[in-house]
Amino acid sequence: MSNQKEKNSNIKDKIEDLKEKTEEILKDVKDSSKKFDKKDIEENKAMAALCYIIAPIPYFVETKSKWVHYHAIQGMNLFIIFIILSLAVSVINSLILWPFIFIKVVLRTVLHVFITIFAVIGIINVCNGEAKELPLINKFKIIKK
Repeated sequence: MSNQKEKNSNIKDKIEDLKEKTEEILKDVKDSSKKFDKKDIEENKAMAALCYIIAPIPYFVETKSKWVHYHAIQGMNLFIIFIILSLAVSVINSLILWPFIFIKVVLRTVLHVFITIFAVIGIINVCNGEAKELPLINKFKIIKK
């Protein structure tokens, strides 16, 4: 019985550590929401959400809305990071892991889940009318303005 209590205690400690690390990551996220006009935000939420799904199109097409441009930059940075990581995973898979199909599938899946999570965070920010940087992605600003 005490062994089960120890396991539960260890799990609770790990959850607390994870919460602390998550809060630390989210503290670094810059919120620029006050810079944007509320009318611009309300009128362009759909286009801003597209920035996290098909980033290059809003980035090159939308030139009037500062709100969309902000999210287009975020989406393009996410898109470029995805391409770089995809290339890295492909090289690793072809050079090192070619006989291990399961590990190749796991690596690809983890990459896609990682990118999807950040895209969903971006879309949630858009829906909430917020201009917050994506956590972790904000450390690798490839396109700045």
